[in-house]
Formats: sequence, structure tokens, C-alpha cells
Amino acid sequence: MKRLTLIFCGVLLWISSSFAQRYPYELELGYTFVADTVVLSDCTYVVDHMDNFEVRIYNIANHPGREHETWEDGTIVNMDADDPVDEMLDHRLRLDKIIEETLGDEYLHLIGIDKGGEVVYITLNISSQSGAITDVYFSYMARNIYGEPSKLVQIPIEKYREIELRAKQELAFTLTEVGRIMSHISLFCDYKGNKTESTNNIT
Repeated sequence: MKRLTLIFCGVLLWISSSFAQRYPYELELGYTFVADTVVLSDCTYVVDHMDNFEVRIYNIANHPGREHETWEDGTIVNMDADDPVDEMLDHRLRLDKIIEETLGDEYLHLIGIDKGGEVVYITLNISSQSGAITDVYFSYMARNIYGEPSKLVQIPIEKYREIELRAKQELAFTLTEVGRIMSHISLFCDYKGNKTESTNNIT
């Protein structure tokens, strides 16, 4: 009887410790696609755990699965095309500032190439009609370069929502002639925790 009681207590301790280590939106990672939703006061966010161990985070009202950028005739825009918007570097620096102000010291210390390669990737989808940001989504690798679970899971979903809102409100792009004849424009950024140093990239 004592043996059964000890086993039962051990199982309870294992279950409680397992749940204590899980963050509110963390799911088991593996070679299958899994997703979770987080309901905020003004929207619902989706957390996708992809089969390549990438974690994608986005407002369900946005469209992270957009098709390739195309020209008016439907052909795919190649990588050699001229820039679709002006002042990309200036906007990139402003986006970095939004990220830094939103995350603050409490979470910024989790990000950095020197911290196991912890990088936040941001995609901005931009209207080819107005230059306004229509969609924002984020991603990071579920494990760092040492094979450890990413610490970026500690960043609350509310912080991503705040970055999304500020980016849409504070950033507007000037379209070039090239940008005006595209289906939409996608800009891919990475934030490496370098306090707006040039090592943060945008394409």
C-alpha cells in the first residue's frame, strides 16, 4: 500500500512539474503541425508550431499565408526586382525602436545572436495601393543553436499584439513605381537584439 501511495505521489509531482514548466501558449514540438490560439481583449492570436521547428505568431485576422508577390500579369516577382518602397532603412530603424520600447529590458535580454542565436523574425505585408501595413506576423526557431528550447516563448502574446498595432499606426511606406504594380509587398525583417545596429536586416 505504501508503495502504491509513493508511486501515486510521484506521478502527481511529475504532472505538476510538467505543467509548471509550460508557458500559457506553449505546445509540444515535433514533426507534426500543431497550433494554439490565445484570445486577447480585442483579437485572437494564433501560435503555429511548424514541422521545421519554426514557431509563428500572428493575429488570426491577418494573412501570414499570403501567396507570392506577383506582377499585374500574375507572374511571380523575382528577387532582382527594384525596391517596391522607399526609405526601407529608415522604417526598419523605426520598427526596431518600436520592438525595443515594447519589450523593454524585461524581455530584450532574451534576444541576441550571442544568446544562442535567439532572433525574432517579422514579416510586414504592405498594401500596393496605399503603402499601409495590412498584416504583421512574427516567428522564431523553437530551439536555439545549442538545441535548447527557445527562451522567446517567455514573451507574452500581448507584446506581439502591441508591436503589431504600433507598426500599423506609426509606419507607412512610400510606394515606388515597382511597388504600385505588385499584388502586395512583403518585407522580411529580423531583430537580433542589437539596439538598431546595422546587423538587423530587412529585405
